[in-house]
Amino acid sequence: MIGNKSLSSSISDCSSSATITSLLNSLDGSSIGGLVGSSSEGQISNCQSSGNVDGYANVGGLIGHAGYTQIIDCHASGSVTGNRDSGGLVGSCSAGAIRNSFALGDVTCVNFYIGGLVGFTWYNTSITNSYAMGDVSATNEVGGLVGHYEGGSIRDCYAAGEVDGSFDVGGLIGVNNGGVQTGCFWDVDTSGMTDGVGDEDPDPAGVTGKTTGEMKTAGTFLDAGWDMVTVWNIEEVQTYPLLRKYSAVDTNYDNRIDLVDFMEFAGHWLDGVE
Repeated sequence: MIGNKSLSSSISDCSSSATITSLLNSLDGSSIGGLVGSSSEGQISNCQSSGNVDGYANVGGLIGHAGYTQIIDCHASGSVTGNRDSGGLVGSCSAGAIRNSFALGDVTCVNFYIGGLVGFTWYNTSITNSYAMGDVSATNEVGGLVGHYEGGSIRDCYAAGEVDGSFDVGGLIGVNNGGVQTGCFWDVDTSGMTDGVGDEDPDPAGVTGKTTGEMKTAGTFLDAGWDMVTVWNIEEVQTYPLLRKYSAVDTNYDNRIDLVDFMEFAGHWLDGVE
């Protein structure tokens, strides 16, 4: 794991499997991530974390807080537990970008700004070609992908985990304050949500709910203009879209194909058999 804070640096090809627990119970200095606590500037690429992360605020499966940081080709698979501002990949993010990244772990929090990928963003953060699969549970401003989105753009992204909360809860975004979405989806079956954006009714253009079957159909994403040739891949009827960088059979994304992957893949195949 990288130390508490990374200032104006480039981090690449790193991984962590450590379980991270913070004893802080306030916002003071609480930025906790599976790999990086806080990144003030720079780029984090081709990095991953598989350990569980437990903290108070700005808690992320990979990065606690990312400011002016480019996050590219990264993923996290551990569970995240916090009080607020928590996400499966990044707890909070400002004026940065997330591309070709994903989170698989569940996110459970007491209060607000909770997302399957990112808890809270502001200052025009962009998110592109990314997704979240974990279940998300908190009180308010809860989203399958992002809890609170402040400006910026989200393009070609999806969320497929169960989403649970009391106020401003959406299958994709909890609260959308000035952000623009294009070609984004959430699974209405697995999420249990009929609203894609919790504080907007109807949902804005570019946010669409689909059934699990439709989410595992290439046509859904081709019709929305997704790049299914160089960026995304899909096993028809068997998987959600996967980033082409990873083999469709590498189901736990550890960059190797073994018995664990084949057992998981076989299960998906059987699910698709009538």
